[in-house]
Amino acid sequence: MRKQDYLVGLIAALEPNEKRYFKIFSGLQPGGKRYLKLFDALENKKTYDGTELCSELVLEPWQLADDKHYLTQTLLQSLRNYEQDSTELNILRNSKENAQGLINRRMFSFANDILEKGLARAWELEAFELIGPMLIMRSSCLLNTGAPSDDKMLGKYESAAASLHEIIELMDLRSQARNLEIKAAEGAHFEKILAHPLIKGNINKLKSLRAKSLRYETLAHYHSTVINMPALLVLARQERQLYLKHPGIKIINPIVYLTNLARLANGENNFEVSLQLVRDLQKELSDPEIKISNQRRDSIMWTANMLIIWNLRHLHRFKESLSLAEKLYGQKHHMSDYQKLSIGFEYALLLLHNRKAALAAEKTDELLRIKSDVRSDMQPFIRLLHVMAQMALGNYAIMAHLIKSARFWMKKKDSGHAEVNLFLKHMGLIAKAPADKQGAWGALLKDIEAGKMETITRLLQFDEWVKDMIKKGL
Repeated sequence: MRKQDYLVGLIAALEPNEKRYFKIFSGLQPGGKRYLKLFDALENKKTYDGTELCSELVLEPWQLADDKHYLTQTLLQSLRNYEQDSTELNILRNSKENAQGLINRRMFSFANDILEKGLARAWELEAFELIGPMLIMRSSCLLNTGAPSDDKMLGKYESAAASLHEIIELMDLRSQARNLEIKAAEGAHFEKILAHPLIKGNINKLKSLRAKSLRYETLAHYHSTVINMPALLVLARQERQLYLKHPGIKIINPIVYLTNLARLANGENNFEVSLQLVRDLQKELSDPEIKISNQRRDSIMWTANMLIIWNLRHLHRFKESLSLAEKLYGQKHHMSDYQKLSIGFEYALLLLHNRKAALAAEKTDELLRIKSDVRSDMQPFIRLLHVMAQMALGNYAIMAHLIKSARFWMKKKDSGHAEVNLFLKHMGLIAKAPADKQGAWGALLKDIEAGKMETITRLLQFDEWVKDMIKKGL
């Protein structure tokens, strides 16, 4: 996103309740409200064009700059007010600010009472970044009320600082690991991260639950990058046990708690077990203790629904999974290209398994028209799915063209795959076979059962589809 588009992005990300609150909040502010016209103008825009806005709002460039500044500041202040009681950490931050306001007015006893309660909760929530300043403020309160000083304050301050330093180090390591995963780097690039004492050492020596969760997240990025699913599953199970013993993680860092459940479900090879884990994840999302934004909740729920579709499909519960896929697919206009390709692929495949080949062909054609390089892992299989849909429709005359096109694309992308070549070979032989094609289909099934197409079978339930084609007599 361009820097000048940040404000447009912020407005687009607002939920209806947040927009409504902003309008009410603005009404309480003194002076003119010209910036509200800018807000209304930006609501339906995707980019920030100063020249266009000046013409639309009949403003000079310097006036637009002022309005943009006031709108940004008022929006951010409105969001702070809106979210001030949204999480316990926000409540703690507000308590700290309230205490400071009382100290400024020399109401030290009142401030000290707020700080004592706030510090007790801050330690429970491992809010180390707040503990240091709150300890200093409390020391000032004790001094000004003539109460005995806290002779353990320095030790507490040093303990909080050490814990915070450890967390910051681990946050940096996690960030490095995440960037390497995004770049699909070689495992060797992780050597320095893995050798760090906070990663290599005994996890029980870490000072806080926040630190331990960061260590797990860092290692998870590594195992995901090198595609070591067994190790990732073991790690997720260990992490789950830690969180079960310390349920406070739901408040301290709800995202890592939910991510852990998603990782467990995604890594589990037993589809029934995985399905139950996803159900657990959905249940946790409704827990009032877990305070996350609606956008984040919707994102995690979308992931959970995709995992449910995946598990139901692998359990050959095609009709049940199609119903959910159809519902999600109906929301695709509000999705990113990554999400559109993901749900579009699932929907098209499930249509095919439910003998709705014409609609499956239509949807795979739509997927092929998406001009995006996202889901490179899925791109080859979209082309195979397209071939399957046309084969199910009996469009044998175009099969040679489709196969040639798929081979050309694979060569262009340098993504040759023995299974894909074998798949295309069999599709060509079936298309060329005489009216009775059972022998050609039987030869394909024989290769599948011999384990020559394991990846395609696992990702597409290809064996079930081939058996259905044979049953239909195509």
